[in-house]
Amino acid sequence: MGFSLTETRIDTAALSQAMARPHSGGFVSFAGWVRDHHQGRAVSGLSYAVYPALAQSEGESILDEATQHFEIDAARCIHRTGNLAIGDCAVWVGVAAAHRDAAFAACRYIIDQVKARVPIWKHEHYADGRSAWVDCAGCHPMAPAERYSRQMAVPGFGDQTQLRLKQAHAVIIGLGALGCPVADLLASAGIGRLTLIDPDLVELSNLHRQPLYTEADCGERKVTVAAARLRERNRALDIRVRPHAYHAGNAAELLRGADIVLECTDNPACKQLLSVTARQQQVPWLIGGLYRHQGALYVAPQSAAHGLCWDCLNADTGESCQDAGVLGPVPAALGAMLAHQALLQLAQLPSPVRGAWNVLDLRNGSWDRIEPRRRRHCQCQGSAENWSIQALDPELHWLDLRTQAERAQQPLRKAEAVSREQLHEAGFLKPEHHYLLICSRGVRSDTATRELRQAGHVNVWSLDGGLSRHAQRPGDAQVASDCGCDSRRASA
Repeated sequence: MGFSLTETRIDTAALSQAMARPHSGGFVSFAGWVRDHHQGRAVSGLSYAVYPALAQSEGESILDEATQHFEIDAARCIHRTGNLAIGDCAVWVGVAAAHRDAAFAACRYIIDQVKARVPIWKHEHYADGRSAWVDCAGCHPMAPAERYSRQMAVPGFGDQTQLRLKQAHAVIIGLGALGCPVADLLASAGIGRLTLIDPDLVELSNLHRQPLYTEADCGERKVTVAAARLRERNRALDIRVRPHAYHAGNAAELLRGADIVLECTDNPACKQLLSVTARQQQVPWLIGGLYRHQGALYVAPQSAAHGLCWDCLNADTGESCQDAGVLGPVPAALGAMLAHQALLQLAQLPSPVRGAWNVLDLRNGSWDRIEPRRRRHCQCQGSAENWSIQALDPELHWLDLRTQAERAQQPLRKAEAVSREQLHEAGFLKPEHHYLLICSRGVRSDTATRELRQAGHVNVWSLDGGLSRHAQRPGDAQVASDCGCDSRRASA
């Protein structure tokens, strides 16, 4: 049983007889025969070209899927290769099941998927002596090798790696500014299966940074539009769409069977959930984020169980693209980097980027690598403790970069509320004073500290990890060093 290729005649009667099962009350078969005409032209015969390794793997995957999705007892598919004459059977599918409905549905699923995904190409020969590849513009026997020839020429990316990519299943959470270039590049690279997760509809404000969509797509589901565009790019691609948010109720199920997952939303809660779930399920994971001219990514170490959770990374800017803004080239650049790192992971090639928070600043032309530290008593490791900010150096002037809503939720009376723009105003910072910049998770303060130091303000520091790491608790007398905080540590 299973999927097979053959250059010899297909015996449909023998195949049907072999499918008999005492438990099976329904048996459905499909046979595709070589006909003597196509689109008004007289056909004298045809030939099938195939990429054997990929075809065998993909065919077996399709039959496995049918067995999982439908209540069937057995399934078989056999496809001819080489030269065929008029009247020859080109492809045969048989399904046995207890009930006919399941047999019908599974048989239809198998033949549709084989036609769409298995790398077999039909070359028709006509009575006038001409010939043409059918339903495959530009195809020929070595089409896969030609399609990926430049990629396969890169050291580490040969036949076996391309086969590994074809067999890989990548999950992309978020089909927005980052998810669009990531999905496009992975589909073009020959990833076999993509699962796209996003509940949103296409909006006009998306178009300047989300290149899979057009004006005509506004109001449509992102995952549906993206899947259609990607299938146009690579017809062999198996795409699953999930028009739902990624949340605790479906997190484990959506990662099941994945070889890699990329988190491309602007939702910190989603990133935290993904970082924990992926580590639990041993799925390699990548996270990306955007802020105006900047993009950042985190690639978990080669061992999926290692790496830090999102809260350990302290990478929340506290603002979404809608609030802070972002220029289109930033997600394009970062999306390309995320896709590149995913390919290296799937190809089992090393990367120095793994395990670090990597920040790309297109405005300054800089690329920074930040080594994150695991928080003591991290919640993903078990119980967490609250630490006090009271012991921080009282000689420092505290400047609070949080939003008004954040300050209302957790007041910090000693701190002066400021914006990043105010920090750069002439005369705002006094050279004789020492300043501590504070935000929720330490990223806004870290970025502002870098900018100010580059501008010559040397007496400026960032609260490492932000207030989320050093939450106030009445009566707490812990010292700053206990929580791994150095109030004078520059975020350089």
